[in-house]
Amino acid sequence: MNEPKLKAELSQLNAIREQLLEALFDENRITDGYNELVQEYRQHRAELLLELSQNYQTSVILDPELRKELKRFIKEGDELLARLKNSEDTNIKNLAQIIGDQLKPEFSSEREDELIHELFYSWFSPVNYLYRLIETGVIVIKNLDFPEKLQSLIYELRHCIIFENYLAAGIMLRTIADVAVKDVLRKNFPQNDFKTLGEKLDFLETKSGFAIPASVLNAYRKDLNDYVHGKKLPNSKFIKQYMEIILDQVQELYEKSE
Repeated sequence: MNEPKLKAELSQLNAIREQLLEALFDENRITDGYNELVQEYRQHRAELLLELSQNYQTSVILDPELRKELKRFIKEGDELLARLKNSEDTNIKNLAQIIGDQLKPEFSSEREDELIHELFYSWFSPVNYLYRLIETGVIVIKNLDFPEKLQSLIYELRHCIIFENYLAAGIMLRTIADVAVKDVLRKNFPQNDFKTLGEKLDFLETKSGFAIPASVLNAYRKDLNDYVHGKKLPNSKFIKQYMEIILDQVQELYEKSE
């Protein structure tokens, strides 16, 4: 992490903020330069936050004071404005809120285009999205409507796969199985109360009609638990196979409960 660059950006932001505050009390500067200062602040703030986040990794900052200042800035924004927002004077608080909204990070349109191509299109593209959406759509076609909560989870699962977040997809599959099994138990065996997914599936394996899908889900449960607990990192081949099998068995459970 380029700590000197981060310090320089923070220093620049503080300097611009001082100019903005001076301009607030100078009618001529409000007219002539305030908007330009606001735009300059927004762009410097955006570049600072980009420097901290663009590599998708934890930002290691060795300087403890810089680390503290950056964490505060990311969470609260400008230090002075953050203090003003906590003022007991309503007018000061409202003014600070207005200025804070004006100073949200924003890149110029040219810089946005540059970063979109550098950070997104180099990794993904609308064409990828289109064809992966089609692929996952084929997999999740079923002959019954799942409950709304399950539909939402399946939607999230599809997008995990579309964007190649396979660990998240494995965790979502575990959640889908748990939610579906809990729902089936509630509808068919409301008198029973089990704490774990394993206990629920063990019980359903003893019930005629539910035994086969429950046993299949139980067989995959350990791998899904490994994804949840970070013991195993899934790949695209396994997750796509698991998705088809697990959603088929979830459908079987619902069909048996009709």
